[in-house]
Amino acid sequence: MSEKNSFSFLSFFCFLLLISCGKNEVTFRVDKNLLKEVYESMDTGIQVWIPRGLEKISKRQQSLVKERIKKDTLIQIELEEFYINMKDGIFCFISTFKEPGKISRVVNEYKEKLAAAYPDSKIRYAAFYSRGIDFHQFQVVSAKFVNYKLLFFNRNRDIIQIDYIIPFQYYKEQLRSIESSIGSIRLL
Repeated sequence: MSEKNSFSFLSFFCFLLLISCGKNEVTFRVDKNLLKEVYESMDTGIQVWIPRGLEKISKRQQSLVKERIKKDTLIQIELEEFYINMKDGIFCFISTFKEPGKISRVVNEYKEKLAAAYPDSKIRYAAFYSRGIDFHQFQVVSAKFVNYKLLFFNRNRDIIQIDYIIPFQYYKEQLRSIESSIGSIRLL
């Protein structure tokens, strides 16, 4: 099986696993050896372990990224923290929504906007439940990158978004660390 076909099969299998679970409990295997530091904030009301190899950017760099995100994002979000692996181009960022609202509205808006922004990409959606949290996940797969976009409520009913963006060529080797990071998400 070619590398591209094995990637497609693995990606499709993971997606089917999530869909088949519906709102049933999904348990992620968390390997702490694949994780580096913990993001914990009472402002966002969450804790999540960040994959090894990603570094938090400086406040100055973060303000530049915030300005760029304001111009380029599909939906207006407020960047809370940004991590990057400069060598491999892997990103993880944590955001909140400026306007509180129903998560179903945001999910529907993302479905439309992702399809329009990435017409040549495979876009998958799944909803699942893990450790007391209802997650809504988008997976965008293009020839260049894979983006996992997770949406969920914190205890204050604010919508939190966590993105993991991985260059396509590193996706297979990074999948376990992304899964471990997702499995580490906790509400404070």
